[in-house]
Amino acid sequence: MAAAAGSGQCQAYTLIELMVAILLVVFLAALSIPSFNWVRNRMDRAACANNLRGLHLGASSFLQEQGTWPQIGSSDPGSEIYARAWIAALERYGVSEEAWHCPSVDRTLGKSLRSSGVTQKRVDYYATPFGDGPRVAYRWPTQPWFAERGDLHGDGNLLILGTGEVLSLREVYKDARFRRRTP
Repeated sequence: MAAAAGSGQCQAYTLIELMVAILLVVFLAALSIPSFNWVRNRMDRAACANNLRGLHLGASSFLQEQGTWPQIGSSDPGSEIYARAWIAALERYGVSEEAWHCPSVDRTLGKSLRSSGVTQKRVDYYATPFGDGPRVAYRWPTQPWFAERGDLHGDGNLLILGTGEVLSLREVYKDARFRRRTP
């Protein structure tokens, strides 16, 4: 409802105009929610890739100093014993316990390492069990050193190769370096 110019009365909006404005804001917010999820998933994927790079750096340092790959049993990679052994093996090389945790898994579980009082250890990245020969992990450049425990980002498990390259399983399937060569 508009007042005549110069009459000193305030301009006011009608109830219908306010409802239309509110509905428009709600509609635009509803449209933007999927994009927020997409951004969050991309951020989680980037955090996982950084975690894998940190694990690679720690394992490389271990290899340089010890001359061999950490010999940790892999019969039950989901166990706390496995998690504690890997965390301890790479801890002195700058790999924190937090680096073993994928933010997507933390969100799925409903707790994060920083805010929970959980004492049970877990790792969200599994190591390839290489032999104990000198520098054996470097012999196969396309063999992953660590792999994410599940497809948490929509394009396959993330892997890190001995070269330090982080790839998803989808990228591995497309890459000619990983195709089986038949004579």
